[in-house]
Amino acid sequence: MSVVCDYLFPGMSQWVAVQLNSQSNDTPIREIANRALSHFKLKNLWEIKVYDFPTWGISACIRSIFKCFKRFVLLKKIQSELSQYKPINTQPHEAMEKLASKLKVLKTNRPDLNFDSHKCARFLLAHLNSDKDIRIHKNESPFPKGLHIMKNANVYISVPKGKIGQGGNKKVKKVWDLNKQVWVARITDKFGDYVITKMEVDVMKRLKGKAIQPVLDETFYRKKTGRPSLAIFQPIGLSLWDCIKENKVECDRKKNQIAIDLLVGLTRIHKNGSHGDIKPQNLLIDQNGDANFIDFGSYNPHRAKNYLMAKHVGTSHYLSPDYLLLSSEQLVGLDADETRIKADIWALGVTFHQLFYGTTPPWASYKKSHEEVWASIANLKEPHLDDALLASRPEFEPLIRSMLELDPTKRPSAEDLLERFSSLQPFLLTS
Repeated sequence: MSVVCDYLFPGMSQWVAVQLNSQSNDTPIREIANRALSHFKLKNLWEIKVYDFPTWGISACIRSIFKCFKRFVLLKKIQSELSQYKPINTQPHEAMEKLASKLKVLKTNRPDLNFDSHKCARFLLAHLNSDKDIRIHKNESPFPKGLHIMKNANVYISVPKGKIGQGGNKKVKKVWDLNKQVWVARITDKFGDYVITKMEVDVMKRLKGKAIQPVLDETFYRKKTGRPSLAIFQPIGLSLWDCIKENKVECDRKKNQIAIDLLVGLTRIHKNGSHGDIKPQNLLIDQNGDANFIDFGSYNPHRAKNYLMAKHVGTSHYLSPDYLLLSSEQLVGLDADETRIKADIWALGVTFHQLFYGTTPPWASYKKSHEEVWASIANLKEPHLDDALLASRPEFEPLIRSMLELDPTKRPSAEDLLERFSSLQPFLLTS
């Protein structure tokens, strides 16, 4: 019966099953049957009447009567099957109990959360297996905050005080992945510019692989104000900026492995385009210790024609002088792709300077204003690096110098750098 049911009314048998499993013992069977009919807008089919025979074509009348008859028979079968259903006394249902046990793990991780696990499980059971993603706000559910229920059955539960960061146009919050039982990051656009966020998601999916932060899920939804937005869910991690600031990466071998990871990712990026905004804040160290690129809002594919082409993108402290001094016309010229690639190498060189030496190069000091940094970069001349500081780590000195060459044609490619950093790895200390 369920096969026929789903053929004529997609999702009906699944909907009825959910209703049966989520009801209390005293729910009348007839009431559930009526809900099914109402949900699928079929109440008018209990009594079949066909009018206006003269105005219809004969074949149309026959098809209509046959279709109505099939529906009438089907509804009688549904009513008959529901009337035989006997509510069992082992409530909550096994599926509900499983959801409740998963919710208890969340309460263990956040003891301050106050919610009824079984009540929330019953609520989830009634909304799971939808044919579309659902965003439920906190005033519409028994959960303390809102949640996302995906059509692939993934559930992401928001929690109070979940904010873990924000960028220029994004907000990042920690949410609970109910299926995997781990915290993940939920990233949303701050100003409703979800088009750029969608472009970033598409880029990350296209470049997916080592050193590119994976996208677990994405969903369009409407905020409480009615404004459309896009949420993406990604594994949680710590930015390289925080790792450097808190001295969480101490041994040379681990630092070099981070460099190798990032060069693997950058090699793949440069085969397709340029990142455009490399800096420690846009590099994430995941829970396995692997480094990944994030934030592809400034990404430009090769030979692209979009609004970013004629703009300088990136963060002032990490801009190369050759890129900074280009005009808008030059940014869309024939050599624009190579210019952006060499600018990425420079930005990664500044980042590696921070990673291996614990500080930015002299011209990129965060003690300076953006205007002072721009002026310093525009007037850079040899020698522009601290020789004494670089000499303190002689194994990395030639690599950093090559990445920060003032002449962009002398900067090596990501692929060349990967080979050189990889050759160092066996000789570096682990402590």
